[in-house]
Amino acid sequence: MATLTALYYPTIVIPDDEWLRQALLYWDRVASIVPPDQKELVDECEWLKPVLQADDVFCPMWLSDHPMDPRAFMDELQWKVEAPGYIDSLGPRNQWRFSGRLHEDKLLDYSDSFLCHHGLIDRSRRRGPWLPIESRTGMLYISLLAKHIADASPTEVASSTSSSAWYGRLYPVWTPGDQDAVASAEVLYENVLPVPATNVPLEKIMSFRDKRQDERVNFQIELRKYEKKVAAAQSTDEVKDVTSDFSKEAESGLANLRKALKTDLVDIAVSSFQALVSLEDPRVLTAAAVSAAVPAVPVVVSAGILGANAVIKITKVFHDERVRKNTALRDSAYAYLHYAEKEFGN
Repeated sequence: MATLTALYYPTIVIPDDEWLRQALLYWDRVASIVPPDQKELVDECEWLKPVLQADDVFCPMWLSDHPMDPRAFMDELQWKVEAPGYIDSLGPRNQWRFSGRLHEDKLLDYSDSFLCHHGLIDRSRRRGPWLPIESRTGMLYISLLAKHIADASPTEVASSTSSSAWYGRLYPVWTPGDQDAVASAEVLYENVLPVPATNVPLEKIMSFRDKRQDERVNFQIELRKYEKKVAAAQSTDEVKDVTSDFSKEAESGLANLRKALKTDLVDIAVSSFQALVSLEDPRVLTAAAVSAAVPAVPVVVSAGILGANAVIKITKVFHDERVRKNTALRDSAYAYLHYAEKEFGN
């Protein structure tokens, strides 16, 4: 099975939160974008030490290690920043907030001059290698950088974040009628995944990874198989069938994993996450038009799993084709948004 890596953004140091606990349990490796001169920020991070000490679990990624196409990056950045209404949406220029910080080594080719031209970087307030950048544009820039690094990786890497705001900057939803709009399936696993609670030390989670490798990896394999089946589905009925089959198959795997977590970690929580999967057939998840007055509409597919509060829900979404340019050939998820929902008792 291919090694699966979750590339975290926006920060260099991955926070000690729900995202890290979920990723450590369901991914082979976690990664972040680490400039060479900032490696000590990660190395000296106390809460990450159990992860750093493990063999091949944390992967610092940098541009030289995963060379991407700078033209494709600049094309997407320019397209988004110069889109009608973007600059106006930031409000009056004298009220722009430059609360974002961008490391100078993350500026690619012409992105420096491009952002300066639009007044989106304030070099007068530079602090060492860090450049103040307009806050919303900083979100956009780092999100794009993570996406393009993931796309350029020779192994299977998906950009991932814990914030819907960052996720939304990178994958804004279009309407079906927009020119160049392409379809993806947005898969929501709501209250599905058992994960260690935030009070569980990372040392115990790393020990669990080693001790319960079979339970962890088996569910990971089933999850990836399901996403590939959704991507390859040729009809909405097929999506319904594979989702129903997966929900039934996953119940025993999740029950085993939950039992193992309770036995080894004591405190667990239930977690949700979203995944974007490319659709091979754009007609999938759309109901046929009844008439010219009643056009085709998207269909939502859902299936319960492990009780009334847990559900898998699939919705058709549209993005500009440039967002999906380098990810269209993937048959598993190309982006993830992780977030924890609530804790439950033992």
